[in-house]
Formats: sequence, C-alpha cells, structure tokens
Amino acid sequence: MSDIRFNRWLHQSGTGGVYQAGSGNVGIGSSVPSTTLSVNGTISATSVSATSISSASASFSGDVTVGGKLTYDDVTNIDSVGVITARSGINVTGGNVGINTSTPRALVDFGPGTGNGTLNQTVSNYQAVFEAPTGTGNYTRNIAFASRTSAISAAINAVDEGGSDATGLIVATGTAGAIAERLRLTSNGTLLVGLTAAVGEGGTPADLNSTEVGRGYINLSRDDTASADHILFGKNGSVAASVGTDTTNTLVFKTGTTERLRIDSAGNTTLGYAGSSLHIQNGFNNSTARIQNGGGSNNSELKFLVKDAGTESEKMRLTSTAGLAVVTAGSMTANAGNETLWIQGEGHNGHGTGNTRSVVSIIGAISSNNSGIGIWMGARTNENTAVIGTRTANGHLAFETYSGGWGERMRLTNDGKLLIGTTSNFVRGQIQVIDGGGGELTIGRNDTTVTSGNDLGHLFFASNDENGTGVIAASINAYANDNHTSVSAPTALTFSTTPVNATSPTEKMRIDQHGNVFFGATTNTAPFMRFTLDSGGGYFEKDTNSTNSRNAFIFRINGNSVGSIVTSGSNTAFNTSASDRTLKKNFEDWTEEVLTYFKSLNPQQFNFINQEDGTDKTKGYIAQDLVDKFPEAYPKDEETDKYLFNPSGMVPYLMKALQEEIVKREALEQRLTDAGL
Repeated sequence: MSDIRFNRWLHQSGTGGVYQAGSGNVGIGSSVPSTTLSVNGTISATSVSATSISSASASFSGDVTVGGKLTYDDVTNIDSVGVITARSGINVTGGNVGINTSTPRALVDFGPGTGNGTLNQTVSNYQAVFEAPTGTGNYTRNIAFASRTSAISAAINAVDEGGSDATGLIVATGTAGAIAERLRLTSNGTLLVGLTAAVGEGGTPADLNSTEVGRGYINLSRDDTASADHILFGKNGSVAASVGTDTTNTLVFKTGTTERLRIDSAGNTTLGYAGSSLHIQNGFNNSTARIQNGGGSNNSELKFLVKDAGTESEKMRLTSTAGLAVVTAGSMTANAGNETLWIQGEGHNGHGTGNTRSVVSIIGAISSNNSGIGIWMGARTNENTAVIGTRTANGHLAFETYSGGWGERMRLTNDGKLLIGTTSNFVRGQIQVIDGGGGELTIGRNDTTVTSGNDLGHLFFASNDENGTGVIAASINAYANDNHTSVSAPTALTFSTTPVNATSPTEKMRIDQHGNVFFGATTNTAPFMRFTLDSGGGYFEKDTNSTNSRNAFIFRINGNSVGSIVTSGSNTAFNTSASDRTLKKNFEDWTEEVLTYFKSLNPQQFNFINQEDGTDKTKGYIAQDLVDKFPEAYPKDEETDKYLFNPSGMVPYLMKALQEEIVKREALEQRLTDAGL
C-alpha cells in the first residue's frame, strides 16, 4: 500500500481515528491538528523521514538523520543507542551535553577517558580528535575564542612543520577580527614566544627539563633591536621585577621599573646605582655580607659590609679617589678613605703569627730571614727600591733605600729614638740627625708669597699639667721680618718662655734680621736691652724709661754679687765688688806701705801691636813693671797668657797711698806748728 487518503473522521465519536482538517493538516488521535501531521500518541516505525519533527518524547533504535537542525527545547534525557549525524548543526538551548556520559558535568562533557601513563598513537582512544593540517606552514582551525560580534579574538591551532607529518601547536591572540601567532610549541619541543622559528639554538633541543648536556634552553627573542623586558614577575597586579635586554647584547635585571643589574656583551657586570648592594649569603643562611656602591654624582665608592653577632657594619671602603680604608675596630668614619691607605684598629697581643689582633701584621720568613721582615716598595721598573722593616732581630724599625746599593737611611730604635744617618745612638737625644758634613734639620713654610710677619716654623717644648693635659711651655719661632723675594729673605728668630702663674709662653728674646739681640722687647722702643753687631765688633745697649737708679749689669760668683753697673738719671756707676760687712769675713789690718810704689812708676807712650806705625800713641804703663806691686790691677788672661789692666784693682792702692800721704802731711804740719812756723 503506497498511499492513504482521508477526507473525514473514520471514528464517529471524535475521540480517535484519523482526521483531515480543512486546512490540509492531518491529525491522528487529534481533531485539531496544528501541523501537517499531528500525532497524539506514539509512533512506531522502521524508518521516518520528515522535513520537521516535533515531539515531547521519542525513542530511536537505529540511526537518526537530520538534514537541517536538530533542536532540543527542553529535554532532560536523550537516549541514543546508535549515532546521531547532523548535516548542518546541533543546537542545545538549555542544559548540558554529555558525550560518552549520561551525567554531563559541564556544557559539554566528553566523559571518562582511558590511559596508562604512556602516549598512545591510536586515534579511537582519545576523547576529542582534531584533524592535523597538511602542507608545510598550514594551520588547522582547531579551537577558537570568539567575541559577541562572532569575530575571532584568540585561537589554538595545529601547524604543519613539514616532513613526516611534523606538527606543532600555536596560540594566537589579538583583538576581535585581528589575531596573530604569539606562542608556538614546535614538534621537537621548543617553546617559541613571539617567534615562528627558533633563533640561535646552537643545536637541537630536547625539552626544557632535559638532562642531556647542552640540549635544554628557553629562547626569548625580538625581531628588532629595541630594548625589551622579556620575563616579567608580577605582584598584586603590577610588575615587581623583570629580566630583559637593551638595544645592545646586554642582559638587564630590574626591580619594579628600576635597573639594578646588567651584564653587557663583554661580560662586564654592573650592579645597580648609588646605594645598590650585592648580598653574599653564608652557609647557615642567617647572615649576609654586602658590597655596596655608596658613591655620589659622577663618582663611585665601594663599601664592604659584614655582620658580627647579627649587627652589620662597614669594614672596608674603596673611594673614588683611590683611597682605601679598613676598620677592624670601631665604626667607619665619614672621612675614612681620604688618605691613600687608612687603617683603624684596636690593640695587639704579640707579633708574628700569634698577633691575632694587630691592626697590620707583617710576618717574615720563619727560618731563612728572621731579621728581614718588612714592607718592600718597588719602582715602575718592577725592582725593589725601598724597604721598611725590622731588619734586625732586636726590634729596631729600619728604613732603607736603594741608590746604586742598599743603605739604611733612618732607624726607629726599640727604645723610641729616631736616628737619621746613623744606625746607633750617636750621643744622646730622641731625634738624632747625623751626617759627614754635619746633620741638618729643616723646618719650613711651603708658600710662594711670604710677607712680613709670616710664620716660617716653630719648635715647641711641652709638658703635662697635673691632669695629664699637654701644655706648651716654651718655643723657638721664626718669622719673616720683611717680604721675602728671590734675593732677600729677612728673618727674625724669637724665643718664648712661660712665667710663673701662666700657661702659655710669651716672647722673651728676639734676634732680628740685622743680628740685633733683643731681651724683653721686639724693637728699639724703651725699655729694651739689645746686643748689636757692627763693623767695630758690636756693643751692648740698655734703654730704660725711668730716671730712677737701676742696675744695668750685676756680676755674681756663686750667687754672690761681685760688681755691678748702675744707671740713675744721667749718671753711670761702676761697682767693682761687694763692700757690705755682712758679706765679708776673716778681717785683718792692711799695714803695707804702698806710697813708695807710686814713686817708682815709669809712665810710657806706645802703640799696640795691631796699630799702624805713626798712629797716635797711648799713654800708660807696662804691666810687667808693676804687677808685683799692684797684682789686682794687672790680672793675666788665662786664655791668651797676657796681662790686662784693671783700673778698679788700682783703686785700693790709690786710697791706701792717699791715706799714707795724709798721715805724712799731717805730721809735717804738726812739726811746722811746733816750730812756730
């Protein structure tokens, strides 16, 4: 039977049968068919073919072929024993789709898979299979991510790399309708970011975790020469650190956005900028040492810091001016390193290998050269030209230089004497300068312009007060008496001492540029005393600002006054000896008659040997003629063995002769009186 036609109900009650409505729709079990064929019940058929089928439930034991779309409006169970094949597509508007599972866990659930820990090459064993591309460089369009405008903004595709179905995997990203390849995992395991082919591999790698020597690596490259941060480390939504390159072949490390470390193409390593540090961890992971660049603008300074009992401190510093400072005790000061070598330490407990706390320990050869310990200094010719060392076994510190041969030039002895030009104590003194032509000690002023009053140098003498504080007690100073030039350098030398109840010295004597020696004054303004040298041999001058009687000179022997020169007003008195009774003893009368000595005087006129003949003669006497009679008036100079004339020594004889003459005159006057004359 091929055709069945119904024009009316076959069942009169209207509750069953087949009905053809006036609209042409056919209903089975329904009197109001809304579609071409409406069935109120179950349809059992070996094969059903229709343009559109709508049913509350359906069961198929065979294949279901849909030429258009298979739409599920609200289906809780789909029972398919066979295979559903859709020519155009399957749309599920609600619920989950399960493949190989009756309880889908997501919108699409492929159900449980199988595996045994090894890669399987059988296609049917996989839950989802995408066809690999053919043709070198061709992509498959495997997985795409589309925006709401239906434009693709990201994709994961396979790519044909040519030869034996070699296939890679690429990830493309971008904006809707404009994506580009960003990452590729090649068929040989190379991970490329921003590249489609490996650059500078240096061999064929295995994988990133390869244990084969020279095989594993990560290649991050740009296709231009611009600088870039290749690896970024983020924290809380912002960049915390990065590793990248600059415009040259340089590796750059940053924290935040600030460069801290770079390694250039020559292998030079630059650690940050001012204040950056290189930390070195110890084996216990609880203490670090640091090397820090502490320099300022346009200069650098290396600081070396270590921890002692958990407290960090700077122990060594290399400054921009090539100064080296080392601290073994205390703290590094701000000006440390201003010198070429600055060492600060504390204490010592021996010498040699046992001197563990010496600031600097220099240990010589133990067996072959015990007395040769020292610091050797060489010239640019790489030859030793000087040495500072013990050089002797008894602890002397010697300074030697080389000039055609080695010679010790200076020695600091073990008892604190400084010897220059000699190796042994010459006579005495803490500083001894010895030379074949006479030792010299120079104190000078390094100044190209020296004007009157400028200080040229000092020699100070000091002591300690009762509190142990140093006090300058005396000094010898040199001053420019006038401006110094290349042809004239007038200079004065002053001597200062400290009086009682004073703590600083004051000038007491001065030798000026003319050779004048001033005592208690600096110029020819009274009061002063000076000794002046001139063409006649010089003279002593005393100027007082008072007319009262004042001693100009006092002569003493063993503390006893033996004479003086006294000035008062316009007079000068010469006192040859002390006359006070309290200063004398062992008295006896002088009864010698001296008047007759004067009777035998032999007055002479003469020239001294050093006078030219014809010069005016001097009136006087010859010492040899009178010394036996007047010994005090003619003393002999012990140095020249020549007699001198002492007028004051003649005074006692003159007084005694006058006394004798008075006695005789009085006796004569008495005789004349007695004679009535």
